[in-house]
Amino acid sequence: MNRFLRAKPIALVLLLAIVSMLLAACAGSDGPAGATGAAGAAGAAGEAGPQGPAGSAGSAGSAGSAGSTGAPGPPGPAGSGSTAGITVVGSTVYGTGWGSGESVDVSAVMDDGSSVSLGTATANAGGAFNMEASGMASGGYSIVATGNQGGQASGLLIVK
Repeated sequence: MNRFLRAKPIALVLLLAIVSMLLAACAGSDGPAGATGAAGAAGAAGEAGPQGPAGSAGSAGSAGSAGSTGAPGPPGPAGSGSTAGITVVGSTVYGTGWGSGESVDVSAVMDDGSSVSLGTATANAGGAFNMEASGMASGGYSIVATGNQGGQASGLLIVK
């Protein structure tokens, strides 16, 4: 048994020596880095962040091109075929361009808008007439002549 007790301490010393040598052998400097490995798969997208503040207003754009021309409007009403006219010289009213035999009522329009008949004249075969505008007070009057065939005319009478 003595032998067995002597072998135990020797075995223990041997075991410690081997472990120490292994540890000393593993304590060397680091070796070179290995090659880079393949990239991993992409991860899931994250949640959207909050909306940022509004940006400043941009500058005004340039004017657009002109639009196309619109359709023409409807024709206007037919005008009077009358070429009737009056001229006042002194206190005489002369009419021209009236229809042959046309009856023409002549009136004076007062300052207040009322009118006074000066009489009725009949145009001759050439469409002319004349009549006196007598008995008028001094001032300016609008003379209006209206014929029974559609003629109309106006002029100015100044009485001094």
